[in-house]
Amino acid sequence: SASQAAARLGADPRVKGALNLQATFEDLHRRLVGATSTESLLGTLREVDKFRKQGGEAGHYAGLLLRMSALQLSQLGADLLRQGRYQEAAFCFETSVSVLPGNRVNTYNAACAFARLGRRDQALEYLRQAVAEGFTDRAFIEKDPDLQSLRKEPGFIEILGSIGKP
Repeated sequence: SASQAAARLGADPRVKGALNLQATFEDLHRRLVGATSTESLLGTLREVDKFRKQGGEAGHYAGLLLRMSALQLSQLGADLLRQGRYQEAAFCFETSVSVLPGNRVNTYNAACAFARLGRRDQALEYLRQAVAEGFTDRAFIEKDPDLQSLRKEPGFIEILGSIGKP
């Protein structure tokens, strides 16, 4: 009968797992959309990112949820960068770049956050990537105070050279 088939389906661990996963991601989405503070938004984004890094079906859905939240990640990262909360800004931009590659502004801002943290190698790598993606405003890059710690680095000079003169 239909009710017996439904009961068997409801008892199937795969079905239970899928329903639990759906409920988890519905809750995470609700929390992302309804976040009322920077801390609650960051906490939820970190939670979603942990699922993404686990891979599998949960990782797939977490990646989709983060891609849907890319604008939030970008705006939050910019706010945190302005507030001097560089570690959190770096998390936002790094996550954004990984789930939605090719956004030269987010990639550039990741470089800025890592430069502010003193993580020069990562900053230079993101700056190199931002330039490859089309962020080629040499005058802006030369004057950006976020990149001050990189100015004397050979890699920084090389990146500027790849852009050419303003």
